[in-house]
Amino acid sequence: MPLSHSPAQHEDIGVYYACFSAVDDSTVTTAPAGGWEGGRRGASTQTCLRLHVLPDLLPSFTAPHRAEEDTEVVVMGDSVAFNVNVTHPNSKASITLTLDGPGSITTTAPPSGFPSAAYSWSPSEQWGGWKGGVCFDATQTGGIDSACYAEAEKMAALGLSPPVCLLSCLSSLPASATLQEQQQCFRRRQSARDCVSTKVVRCVYQLKAGEDLDSVSEKLGTNWLQLWQLNALMPHPDSTVQPGDRINVGHLFTAGYHDTMKGLASRFGTTSYKLQLMNRDLRGVDESSELDEGSTLCILPDSCHTSTSN
Repeated sequence: MPLSHSPAQHEDIGVYYACFSAVDDSTVTTAPAGGWEGGRRGASTQTCLRLHVLPDLLPSFTAPHRAEEDTEVVVMGDSVAFNVNVTHPNSKASITLTLDGPGSITTTAPPSGFPSAAYSWSPSEQWGGWKGGVCFDATQTGGIDSACYAEAEKMAALGLSPPVCLLSCLSSLPASATLQEQQQCFRRRQSARDCVSTKVVRCVYQLKAGEDLDSVSEKLGTNWLQLWQLNALMPHPDSTVQPGDRINVGHLFTAGYHDTMKGLASRFGTTSYKLQLMNRDLRGVDESSELDEGSTLCILPDSCHTSTSN
């Protein structure tokens, strides 16, 4: 006969002994000749199992694996893709995968086992210069907050009110809440996070199917002639371009002492808005604030409207 036990509630944490024996459940009540051996009716020797129930452990990622110093480098118009896999010591744990960052994930939840996801992102022409973490959260529902439980037990033994860690949850429950609903207050969401450092190259764009200088220049608020001038290897503005070809969409510029977006916009015949469009990391920066000396920007100048101010 198979035996099973699924610890689920907070009171299960600890060491327990499960003992069992096989007993003849015969309806015969009259002792046989010679009497019941040892005063019992056909009972086996008792066997005990020691059960050690631990608090829930965190999920962990098996992919992607990235060293902290490794950076995923991607070009605007190109794409980056990889798989995200998660595991947990408890084969019955319920885990969800979510994305914190640009791009999208397509999650696959198998009938048994843990979910996996396919991540993909194709940064548009407005993501140049962005650098940050693409992060994934593996969240297990029903994790046990053992510290809160220990405090609750201690206070209950002293006849005191529940600890602060439970008050907000208990107060949100209706007066008719069942014992099971109240017990959920001992439980919290446990999650693990894995991040991939990602950087989008400035001033370079990879053409997609159906794109040419004219269509890309329209996205950037300029014209095809400006883009052609930035690509010396293109012998003619009508040169055939193919999907996957990479073109320059601006000049790399190193900010100097006291440089501001407003000043650079005036010098190169552009606007602070367009500078922010070409440099994702400048968004939210005041146009009159001094830029970090030595920092790199992508500038798409208007050669017909540049100034010669010093």
